[in-house]
Amino acid sequence: MEFRGFTHSNPDDVDMLLEGPSGATAVLMSDVGGEVNVRRVLFDLSDGGSQTVPDDGPIGISGPGLVPHYRLTNVAEVGDADVFPSPAPEGPYGTSLSVFNGTDPSGTWKLYVVDDASRHKGQLGDWGIGISLGAP
Repeated sequence: MEFRGFTHSNPDDVDMLLEGPSGATAVLMSDVGGEVNVRRVLFDLSDGGSQTVPDDGPIGISGPGLVPHYRLTNVAEVGDADVFPSPAPEGPYGTSLSVFNGTDPSGTWKLYVVDDASRHKGQLGDWGIGISLGAP
């Protein structure tokens, strides 16, 4: 998954959840990125990412260069469950994109993004999913 134009004054507050057409869900990132203000950055998330999303450092790139390729990352304290308000589905949520294996890709995909502290501001310019189909 690619995220373009992500801006936030405190990315650590941002939680992202993907829901596939079958109703399967996965937390893409949560409680990462630290308190480093990011502006219009680009990054990629997949099960095959080369590193986790930094817990205390900046996310992505804002200029020319290699796009960071991260694994799904959820840094949570014990007992600190991610809560996505309605209309997002209730948990439990998956922890990898493999929960979507076998899903018909032509259905509706939904991305839920929540700022769990609500005192900071941000936006996401655009996002996309790259789907690989295996041999029948």
